[in-house]
Amino acid sequence: MKSIAADTLMNIIEYEKVRHKYRQDIIAYKKNRRIFLGPNVMLTFENEKTLTFQIQEIMRAERLVHDAQIQEEMDVYNSIMPPESGLSATLFIEVKEEAKIRPVLNKFIGLTTGKTLYFEVGEEKNPLNPVGSNTDMIHALDRLEHVEELLPEMCTLDCGSLNFGDTNMTFIHTPIQLRQAAKKMKELEV
Repeated sequence: MKSIAADTLMNIIEYEKVRHKYRQDIIAYKKNRRIFLGPNVMLTFENEKTLTFQIQEIMRAERLVHDAQIQEEMDVYNSIMPPESGLSATLFIEVKEEAKIRPVLNKFIGLTTGKTLYFEVGEEKNPLNPVGSNTDMIHALDRLEHVEELLPEMCTLDCGSLNFGDTNMTFIHTPIQLRQAAKKMKELEV
């Protein structure tokens, strides 16, 4: 697993000089690393670049200059660095209307107890196939269009995440989507 080292970080004076552009670049970069799970919940998939940004922002906001303080932040963020063949995501809960903050956040009480967090992706509400400008994700069945068109003698159904090329795209199949895709492939007799 990679980790962020102190010599890769800028001191707060150096960071302040480049922050505006650096921050714009990271915001644009993170757009392709987000999945919206509803009106208030979003996952952002982290990596060395995104976590380094977080540390730089904390160093700036808290005026951290001592090695021990910076090391504490590196330890925190290195603990959520994704392993070489895995993913790590930060869960964000966003409430824009002040009057709704307490009622919405109260629904999430207990979220941080335990070691595992599960999201149920229902058939009627499918956050992994939202309509709108928040994502460019498509449903698993949409990824079978070429199979329906070409009708190969044989094809496979990917049951896990599949990463293509050097982009930031990850393809995700939920169990419900897998069952739908398998049913479709069976109907097509491939």
